[in-house]
Amino acid sequence: MNPTLTEAEVTLTAISYDGVIIQNDTVTNPVSLTLPGSGQIALRAEELFGSGISGQAGWVEISSSTPAVKGFFLAFDSGLSFIDGAELSKPAGRLVFPKVSNVGSPTELSLVNTASQAIQGTISLYRNDGQLFAAHEMNLPALSGFNSSIDELVPSAVGFEGYAVVETGGADSGSLIGFETYRNRSDIALIRAFPESARLRKGFLAHLASQGGYSTTLMMVNSSDQSQVLEITAAGLQVAGSARNPSSVSVLRTLAPNARLEERVDQMFNLSGEESIDGYIRFETQTDSPGVFAFLDYGTTDGIVLSAVEAQGEGYSNLIFSHVAEGAGYYTGLALLNPNNEPAIVTLDAFDSAGNRTGSTIVNLTSGERASHLLSEFLQREVQQLGGYIRLTATRPIFAFELFGSRDSLTFLASVPAQGEALKPQASGREIEASLGANVISDDGTASLLVPPKALKSNASIKVNPINLADLPQPAADQQPVMAVEATPAGTQFDIPVRLTFPLNAELDPGTRMPLLIFDPQTRGYQQTEFTAIVDNSGRTASAEVTHFTQYVGTLAVSQVFISDITPSTVLPGDTITITGGGYRNPVSVTFAAANNTSIKGTVV
Repeated sequence: MNPTLTEAEVTLTAISYDGVIIQNDTVTNPVSLTLPGSGQIALRAEELFGSGISGQAGWVEISSSTPAVKGFFLAFDSGLSFIDGAELSKPAGRLVFPKVSNVGSPTELSLVNTASQAIQGTISLYRNDGQLFAAHEMNLPALSGFNSSIDELVPSAVGFEGYAVVETGGADSGSLIGFETYRNRSDIALIRAFPESARLRKGFLAHLASQGGYSTTLMMVNSSDQSQVLEITAAGLQVAGSARNPSSVSVLRTLAPNARLEERVDQMFNLSGEESIDGYIRFETQTDSPGVFAFLDYGTTDGIVLSAVEAQGEGYSNLIFSHVAEGAGYYTGLALLNPNNEPAIVTLDAFDSAGNRTGSTIVNLTSGERASHLLSEFLQREVQQLGGYIRLTATRPIFAFELFGSRDSLTFLASVPAQGEALKPQASGREIEASLGANVISDDGTASLLVPPKALKSNASIKVNPINLADLPQPAADQQPVMAVEATPAGTQFDIPVRLTFPLNAELDPGTRMPLLIFDPQTRGYQQTEFTAIVDNSGRTASAEVTHFTQYVGTLAVSQVFISDITPSTVLPGDTITITGGGYRNPVSVTFAAANNTSIKGTVV
């Protein structure tokens, strides 16, 4: 997926596990693709490389003309009886495969040396209690790898349950990538092998599902020589969509050195009953210890569907889910979590594979609030879309999770990882580092601008501030400005769209759409734009995606109501106010502007 506004070139090379570029008469390899600006491409291996790739085993090297390109991969069978996915991997020198078992269906490990020279390493198996079970040296030739079950790799691992560590030297550099799969009755779970950067002292998992035919299992690996105590909390708990009492449950777990935890969530938090329970999980080490690797798997208690998702340690202000499957027998679900002490305004935009926006909505999340719905429920309409992507922008970093599955037969479940950035807040007027982006806050705190990494061509000092509406003329006799914001330097162009969030001087219905106008202070005139602002659930804030800076104004039709007098001018809560005027229509509603861009509804007597 290409989030930039210009084309991106992507080259894919299929390499066998023997380290040789795959070639035959019906294979085109390597393959170059042109990703249109804001576009997405989703193709099977045969569609990319040709029919001759069928039956081959190996890995794919991907390079692109811009580091902004994002993507993920899916592993599935032709009948879609099993499917799951993970984000594209970056090489590391040490990898942890967090669930390795030879009980029932053995875990399958995939490991690749992406370097152009041979490497030597060690694969170590640790039991759940932290004891070293086996350690073997291994040699991986240049660009080679393997996909093998644990019993093929270590024949002595009969009845083994634990995890594996593969090391080639320093943890901060290296050439290893990998993932693992395991299965229940029919579906699989796929989880990437964790690099050292995935170790967390504090982490979040934005969704859990228990009871009502669903089961969630939490897995943690303490791949260190220190004992670690963790507080683990299930929070935001709901039973059949209603708040559970209590809504959160906390437990303590101690992981011995090199130990591993695998525990069902219903048993960990004593969740019971026939109705479905959902919520989220957070955890934090209670001592000055290095942290753990953690993930959840979800499934049905009948063993039909299964999927896995890793914990997140940092929320994102700008994030992308690289695929959508909604309609035609499929569904896409999203869970959004605001871990902050302040509210967050989240804008959800859906795009088709050509980069055309197919839907948009705003979700207001209070502190600690979680929202979990199907994509069609978020957009409040029927969605028929196979392909494309979802972009979320938030005024404060959030955690998010996406899954899709089969609506008709309930035979598979797949997770799509969130890929994004946490944009640090900074004051208006300060320089933004182009490679990092920022969340620019206006001087009065009422407006903000989310600038993704690489949206700017170079570092620049950016300002954003509301404009006094009293200084603006009416665009037309029947139009009145209700919001205005200026972003400077005027004329600044972005390679990736940025999001403006700004206050309204009137309370509007949530979801109201306002075309944005450009105001020219020299001519005192207006011109149309292709940008549209959407009002959030508070009715007092709106946001819009833009690609350049200027003075933006949003307008509404002028009301025929006129007010000649309000008595008294100063009141206390509960006092009666008399409003004199005309043009009222039944039913009459009265709303007063309050502090901090909020509203107070009055009772008409």
